[in-house]
Amino acid sequence: MKAIFTHRKDLDGIACAAIFKRAYNDVKIFLLDYGEEEALQMLNHMEEIAKNDDNNLFVISDIGINKPVANLLYEGFRKIISSTLKICWFDHHVWPDELKIKFNDIIELSIETDKCASEIVADEFCKSDEICELLSSIARDSDFKLNKYKITELLDDIIAYYNYTHDYEKLKDLASKLAQGILWDANSQRIWDNYILERNKAIEELKRNYKKLSINSKVVAISIVNDIIPSSMAVNILLKESKSDIAIAVRERGTLTIMRNKDSNIECNKIAEFFGGGGHPFIAGGKLPKDLVEKRDYDLWINYIADILKNSLKSS
Repeated sequence: MKAIFTHRKDLDGIACAAIFKRAYNDVKIFLLDYGEEEALQMLNHMEEIAKNDDNNLFVISDIGINKPVANLLYEGFRKIISSTLKICWFDHHVWPDELKIKFNDIIELSIETDKCASEIVADEFCKSDEICELLSSIARDSDFKLNKYKITELLDDIIAYYNYTHDYEKLKDLASKLAQGILWDANSQRIWDNYILERNKAIEELKRNYKKLSINSKVVAISIVNDIIPSSMAVNILLKESKSDIAIAVRERGTLTIMRNKDSNIECNKIAEFFGGGGHPFIAGGKLPKDLVEKRDYDLWINYIADILKNSLKSS
């Protein structure tokens, strides 16, 4: 069996699934987010498939890594790897050198930080196919904020909406449509129209309610963000409204997105490590401790983030 485990939150991850499906058609798609819980789910799916099928190809795409997740997955991969099971990991996030060396011993690992994950997957499985080339180009447009195609923003919005409603089956359907070269249809337009109305109300609230702090001579904007606003959009709005060096968008479930101003040299991925996460130098993600999230005290959350930044901004 061929299966892909890919990031569900953005166009790059969904495009990876579409490109892999276009290459092989009969594939299983598993949509994931970052973190130990999601990594465990991925391992469970792999183990279940490996029990019942031979000659398996597992592809992981657009999923970054940190040390706790790396230890978990390394041991899990060692248990299921065999002569009839191949694992390929295609990513463009920053990996520590020691983890790249470690994982290259047991799986095929391809890390290219100057590309988006879809481009790496297309190069491997779907080279010279016009639809795959288009999908990877649109995904790059989304990930690197190139503003090349109008369809990029529309697809970003649809993916954000399905994540907001937790309708992951619709995301798989979207990947299947993209694999056929169908980028937009009447149903997409209907969903988009309703989504934009609701999101715009949440954006106005975000602009009114963020906190602006000065930490280690850096201006920081922090806000609790409605789930209907995509993470990358939320931090971009915060940066623009606050004119800060760094912005942090925090979700009700305790996940956070960190993004720097384009003129800053702050390394967001290093800050994210203090929150058990990782990512890119310009944008990264992490999570608040579970016991803190359960208290549901937003002032306490922001104070905790500020305390962490006092240390992490020194080392970023």
